[in-house]
Amino acid sequence: MATFMWFSSEREIRSKKKRSDALGNELYITPSWDDNPLTTINGKARIVSLQSFNAQYPTGKVPRTSRDYGKIFVCRRGCNTRTATYTDEFVWEDIYHGADDILALTEFIQSRTKATRKRAGAVKADRQGRDDFVARDEEDEDGQPKTPRKRRKFDGASTPTSRYKDSPRKFTTPTHRRIITKKALEFTPLGTRVLSPTHTTSPFQL
Repeated sequence: MATFMWFSSEREIRSKKKRSDALGNELYITPSWDDNPLTTINGKARIVSLQSFNAQYPTGKVPRTSRDYGKIFVCRRGCNTRTATYTDEFVWEDIYHGADDILALTEFIQSRTKATRKRAGAVKADRQGRDDFVARDEEDEDGQPKTPRKRRKFDGASTPTSRYKDSPRKFTTPTHRRIITKKALEFTPLGTRVLSPTHTTSPFQL
């Protein structure tokens, strides 16, 4: 296994805020790391600055017969692909000389691709959350500082009332016809009479 630090092309950045001036063979160094087997490595590539690439290939195109064809790329910026945050333009040969510069390069990219601005909604929610608490500078009777208490809102306070009353409920059908439901009917049982066996002609009528 090996730990990889990744480059990304312009096509791999999904954000709508991404730059639109990427070159055809330009890659962005990212702060992303992961582990992969060595068997996933498929050859070598060269990373150079834009100045170095133009010096080697003034036309801006690599001939198909060149051994650099499809294997030489320009890197002049770092990028956080999730937030589309870019570093300022740099010269690749100035920031990377070999494996000993990996940690410094990682710190350089991470420190310059962090999203530093909060969204307006997050700032408003954070400010409202702080305003809900009132810090007390005075001390209680025991001389101990008081814990900040959450502010209570008393504006427009009212006594809770029942949502339903004793009157019949009204419902509205999809055709906007009102249906009024009333209380169920109550039946009062009547008194029963007990007949003497002498008034019947058969014992099965009891």
